[in-house]
Amino acid sequence: MIKKIIFISILADILILALLYYIFFKPANYREEKINGIKAVFPQWKSEIYNYPPWKGRTYKSLFSRFGFYWTSQTDFEKFFSELEIKMKNAPYKAELPLYERGVFYYQKKGENVFEFVFLFRNEKNIYWTTLTGSIFSSKDKGILRKFFENLEIEGKKVSPDFRDKLEKVFDDLPISKIKRAESIFALIFLILIGSQLFILALLSFMGRCPKNIEEDVIVCSSNASVETRNALQVQVQPACICLKHGFLLVYIGGKKTMEIPIDEIQWDLKKKRGRYENKIFKIEELNDWRIYLPIREI
Repeated sequence: MIKKIIFISILADILILALLYYIFFKPANYREEKINGIKAVFPQWKSEIYNYPPWKGRTYKSLFSRFGFYWTSQTDFEKFFSELEIKMKNAPYKAELPLYERGVFYYQKKGENVFEFVFLFRNEKNIYWTTLTGSIFSSKDKGILRKFFENLEIEGKKVSPDFRDKLEKVFDDLPISKIKRAESIFALIFLILIGSQLFILALLSFMGRCPKNIEEDVIVCSSNASVETRNALQVQVQPACICLKHGFLLVYIGGKKTMEIPIDEIQWDLKKKRGRYENKIFKIEELNDWRIYLPIREI
């Protein structure tokens, strides 16, 4: 029974750790979208694409409200774009990427391994604005980010080789030095949990083994047994090898005989596969097979 509990516990640990790894370290899945001329491969992060003709006599304050800009004319739009470029260039982490007529890319560290990536491009007719915000927990996520920006298509055109080259350096230099350490700690926790339980299982198997040199007059033995000692303060359970010989019950723990009890003084419960003697309960899985050898006095 104890071994079964250990096995179940190990399986539970594996499932829990596998679930945690899936949640925190799994690479994001891809989904492809095409919105108003921008085609991109998105990770499952919070992502948005905006593409609006900026001068149609309308107010777009809500669109860029976090920067506090809006425009109702081409002049306002030019001002908006210029001011936004300045804000981007002054970001804590940034990379200017020449892209067609005018394009800017930058990223900000928003928290522990949490980044916001912004890409903005404009031509004579449109402004393209893309943001990604999310956490990076493994090096696989860096590859996904690279994949996202490398697959940008603006009005049917792929990004320039220079853009890709600079992206390579940007993502290689991301301040995420704790990634490998976090993965290593996770693996270490996994090994400690599983290793400790395997050690306990091996120890229990050793404690419950039957000795090689058994006494000659022993009739039958069971290594699938345990001794439960009860007192007012605690219950102690030990795996054991329990043997039956004429007139006595022998208990071996760790290969050594620790008890020799007269069978007549033990009360047997065949349904629960156990015998009771004073404050000790002997649980024997093969007890029904022993019935022909026992003086049965049901509890």
